[in-house]
Amino acid sequence: FFFQAEDGIRDAQESRGLGDVYKRQVIRFIIDRCIIGDFESTYWRDIIGFFLIGLTFLSTILPGDYFQTLLIGSVCAMRGMKKDGCLVKRRSSCITLGYVDNLLCKMAGPITMDKKILTRMWNGNEINIDPYSPTLNLNDYVPPECQNIFIEAICCNSYLGSDSSRSADVGPAFFLRRMGLNIEEIQTKYFAEDYVRIPLTGPRKRMGTIINVRSPQGSIGLRLHNKGAAELVLQTCSHWHNWQTNTIEEITPEMSETLNKTIESFYSQGLLLCTAAYKNLNGDEDLSKKDDRGVLEIEKSGLTLLCIFGINPNTVYPEVADVLRQFTKAGIDVRMITHNSRVIAKAVAKEIKLITESDPDTSAIEGYNLTESTGGVVCRRCRTRFCECQSRPSYLREGRIDSISNLDEYKRIVKSAKVLFRCRTDDMFTLIVGLRELGKVVAVTGEGIRDTACAKTADVGFSLGISGACMAHEPSNIILMENKLSSILMGVMWGRHYHSSFQKVVQFQLTVIIVIMICMFIGGLLLEQAIFQPIQLLWFSFIADGLASLAFMTEHPTSDILHLEPFKKDKSFISNKMVKHVICQ
Repeated sequence: FFFQAEDGIRDAQESRGLGDVYKRQVIRFIIDRCIIGDFESTYWRDIIGFFLIGLTFLSTILPGDYFQTLLIGSVCAMRGMKKDGCLVKRRSSCITLGYVDNLLCKMAGPITMDKKILTRMWNGNEINIDPYSPTLNLNDYVPPECQNIFIEAICCNSYLGSDSSRSADVGPAFFLRRMGLNIEEIQTKYFAEDYVRIPLTGPRKRMGTIINVRSPQGSIGLRLHNKGAAELVLQTCSHWHNWQTNTIEEITPEMSETLNKTIESFYSQGLLLCTAAYKNLNGDEDLSKKDDRGVLEIEKSGLTLLCIFGINPNTVYPEVADVLRQFTKAGIDVRMITHNSRVIAKAVAKEIKLITESDPDTSAIEGYNLTESTGGVVCRRCRTRFCECQSRPSYLREGRIDSISNLDEYKRIVKSAKVLFRCRTDDMFTLIVGLRELGKVVAVTGEGIRDTACAKTADVGFSLGISGACMAHEPSNIILMENKLSSILMGVMWGRHYHSSFQKVVQFQLTVIIVIMICMFIGGLLLEQAIFQPIQLLWFSFIADGLASLAFMTEHPTSDILHLEPFKKDKSFISNKMVKHVICQ
């Protein structure tokens, strides 16, 4: 209680701090009573009261126990993030999300579905199919007079039960299921009689099925259905089935050029192609003749092209483009990471509006080129990729610190790079280390065991709860329970809200403490008595610490906080805006 103002820097006689005021008040009280000769033992109760007021005052103006404030905020943030699809494993990641300004997102999982969906068809012209509609009408895509052979080609020439991972089988079959057709019943109808299955192999790159069909006159014939790689099956087709007129037309050189352009267009959109064709047989064909690749003689010529399927193995979630737009407003740079080719990566990036046609070619770079051009990750002290620092304990100061070999080249490349294709684990690790060396706060998503090192290196590591490996969950900070990019955005919103709410608590406490200090100073200096009683000061402390924490830290975040810039770690926690509000209040 007996202390000097400004930690004893000034002379004791010149001190005018709050402690000196109360010390003089107690000493003056004792001297006055002794001079008057009226010092009774009951006055000790008043002296003890001065001590209690001083001690209570000190406990009020000193900073409160912020641990309980942070605990309340983290619990509320973790519960809120769990409802929004983020399972928090490490509590510190809640507030770290408020500082995130760079997001490295794997394409598979948060951006694209784990489904192979038929999105394009060609028969005379290109037919677009809505990949997000739960139900479709077959009449909108195939004329009624051509629907029987179309359904027959899909259902009878597919390994739907035994191998459901093949794009050529799953995409068209899912297309029919969305129309309410029971594929198993259709297969039972056609497979009731004898049929021949020509299996799909690597050298063949196609599969075929010979079934019995009835003509309109009632006679039974044989029909070969063939489906496989677009270019190879097209070479065996001499005619094509025109759905508009329901006629069989010859493939002219002009039509061949149109087909080649269609295939190039589909490939540029990142689609997997397969061609469906059929051929009516006489029944006397020799099924034993085949070449060294296993292709039967009847499959090499005379087929009729039915249609070309464009299957999207990387169907984008419908809300991804809007979520990326909100990330941009929030001041967060998003980069897409994928192991796919440049064509597929750019097609998906353009679909989600991550890049545009006007962006330079450097917006999409190969992961290997990034590592080779920048020299990769080296030890900051040894300037080598491998050194003895790796074997030293991490608690030693001379332990290894990762750095980029050529940081200037790294800055030049990363400045415009938004997509990394053919990206290996080492390339992704180089990207993370470089961004952190530039002072960025990095969040990264991972799905496999190889992503564990990247999740440990990043400030915040997200793992995929549905399609991710269990080993990837261990080093991650947060698990995405629904594999959605919007869940990451909600996590960032909760992190910023956590930081902002704690600032509100500190601002409120500073305002209350300054007001109490001024009132107690004036009361002790001028009125020679305490304005507030100990019980009143305790109530002030309870309101400023406990109730303020509950009021501010339990608020639900709003989307307005995403319109602000990310919080910076190198800036003061007490901002100029907080100081202005404290003074004005």
